[in-house]
Amino acid sequence: MSHRFRCFLFPFLAFTTVALFVRWQTAGFRWHKIEGDFAYDTRWELQLSEEEQQKIIALLQQPFSYLGKGAQCYAFASADGNYVIKFPRLHKMRSPLWLRLAAKISGFTVIQRLDRDYSKNRESEREKHFLSYMIAYKQLKEATALVYLHLNQTPEWGFTTTFYDKIGCAYQLDLGKSYFLLQKRASWLVPELERMMKEGGEERAKQLIDGLLARLLERAKLGLFDQDPHITNNFGLIDGEVVQIDIGRYQAGPEHTKPKVYCEDIRYVLRKFLPWLSKRFPSLERHLLDKLDQMRKNDLPTSGVDSCTS
Repeated sequence: MSHRFRCFLFPFLAFTTVALFVRWQTAGFRWHKIEGDFAYDTRWELQLSEEEQQKIIALLQQPFSYLGKGAQCYAFASADGNYVIKFPRLHKMRSPLWLRLAAKISGFTVIQRLDRDYSKNRESEREKHFLSYMIAYKQLKEATALVYLHLNQTPEWGFTTTFYDKIGCAYQLDLGKSYFLLQKRASWLVPELERMMKEGGEERAKQLIDGLLARLLERAKLGLFDQDPHITNNFGLIDGEVVQIDIGRYQAGPEHTKPKVYCEDIRYVLRKFLPWLSKRFPSLERHLLDKLDQMRKNDLPTSGVDSCTS
């Protein structure tokens, strides 16, 4: 191995190792990943009184600590343990830096067109997420534990909030210039079910199953559906009530108010949860299937919807 090659290789390996270690320690979170600067959009306006606005601002002035990340958001928990603030992962909703630089520097029409098309597609994705948040806030606020949405900048707020990342480093963030949603903090549904069954609380576990089905039916009758079938990651508990935590994939359609259609929607959402129940807690699976059958008999036409319980 030549001296020149070693002089390049060792620093490169050292830099790569440090970079990977930092990424692992911070779960890949960087503040630039939640930064954005979008034009004011009246679709994202909330009608709040001055008193309601001041209550929200007061909640946001306490420190928040890194909690985790999902496919769409980074989450931070409030110091009082009662709230979670979620920042959309906006870096996934714009063209990558290398493509923007290539389009700017190269001057090639084909690369510039690729950048424009990619940006347009990512902008469309951002709007879908923001629209889903608004649907949840306006129609399912209690069911999703939503407290507040901040989808337009409000630079007039004029205060900063302390945030701690995964390794405990503190940062001051101007929330008036950020995009986020604020929810009440929930515990995960599935671990609670496991705990109850372990402790002999089967009847209480069945009540939670009933609560989950009630939430699914509630949104279905509003003509809303969610293309994400992961009950494990999407639902939680607050004061014993089932709530949906992940709210980024709601869509609305009048056809989904039809019993035959929303029956299929509910079956789709439960398609991974039912096998899990069957393996872990067969009695809960039987209970859920019985409830689905009862729902079919009460709310759905008798023809064409037997698949609700199959």
